[in-house]
Amino acid sequence: MKKVIAVPGLVLVLAFTALTACAEQSYTVTFQSNGGTEIATQLVEAGGVASEPKEPERDGFEFSGWYTQEEFGEEYLYDFTEPVTENITLYAGWTSDPVATFYWNYDGAPEFYSKVIFKDGGRIVAPADPDRGDGYSFDGWYADEDCTVMFDPAANYSGSRSFYAKWTKQPVATYTFEAEGCDLSGLSSFGYSVNVNETDMIQGKNVASMPDAVKNSLSNGYFIGYFQTKNEYGLTLKFPIDADKASTGNRISLRLGTEYGTLTISPEEMDVKVNGTALDYEPITVIGENLTSVTQYKGYTVPFNDYTLSSTFDLKAGENLIELTIKVNDLGFADEPMLSSVGPGVDCIKVRSESALTWESMWEDNKLSAGLE
Repeated sequence: MKKVIAVPGLVLVLAFTALTACAEQSYTVTFQSNGGTEIATQLVEAGGVASEPKEPERDGFEFSGWYTQEEFGEEYLYDFTEPVTENITLYAGWTSDPVATFYWNYDGAPEFYSKVIFKDGGRIVAPADPDRGDGYSFDGWYADEDCTVMFDPAANYSGSRSFYAKWTKQPVATYTFEAEGCDLSGLSSFGYSVNVNETDMIQGKNVASMPDAVKNSLSNGYFIGYFQTKNEYGLTLKFPIDADKASTGNRISLRLGTEYGTLTISPEEMDVKVNGTALDYEPITVIGENLTSVTQYKGYTVPFNDYTLSSTFDLKAGENLIELTIKVNDLGFADEPMLSSVGPGVDCIKVRSESALTWESMWEDNKLSAGLE
């Protein structure tokens, strides 16, 4: 049996090392009030943020902020949202001139956005517009918290002043992107007895036997049919979309129909990716005829509907890519190997976002290639 030998000195060294390592995970933030009321030092965990203390007071002076240098230049004004990665000393700035304090003015905001020193009886130069980054747009500075009296950059002000940001919830809009406007070059699929390539996948008003109720449910009169594959890599429709800005909490709805009976579709059968990341959405049930055999096949008879996915996603400013990929599956008919792996008809996708979204649709080119009116 192996023996375990305890070495007390080694244990002490290890314990001391561990304690030292723990101690190095916190930093001190020291506040030099420069003649103002005393502010307590803070101990901040590495990567955490310091709490902005109550403003110190000093007779005959206005507090202008906390600075990383004693020069008190605006470029040294400390940002309390920055992570603390070392021991730091902050210096209270004071001025005998009046100070205009600009407040964020929303729940949970830092104490103030910016302080501007100005000459008594002179004009105030407002700071750069703030950005909350949470779906609200900045709508100007006001002299009261209720935002009823606007700040006037042309006015002359006497004495220290306070100004408050006004915020407006940015509108959320729904943007529609037609599947028949995707680049279909190189796509290949199949039907019961035909192979279908590229723009031949476009169906809708060009199918005489399709019921009017189905045609009228299509947002542009057409959709992508034959969206099915026996290829292990799947069949993908790509929607390259441009966003004017980054946004979070976006939602996508798919306008789908089915000619193969009711289909329950999950990420196992169809990937929905945004910028390469697959959405982990709850299964959706695309309503169709109640079919149990290929012998009951009737084509598209039930109008297309919108199906909103449960997952939300982020969009970045600029180029984004949304992809729908149908995979090999067993959604089809067990009694017909040719149609054992099927997919829905795809009319369009609808993206609900605070970003303004655009894309370069290929519809005009596809329509010409397919010989459609």
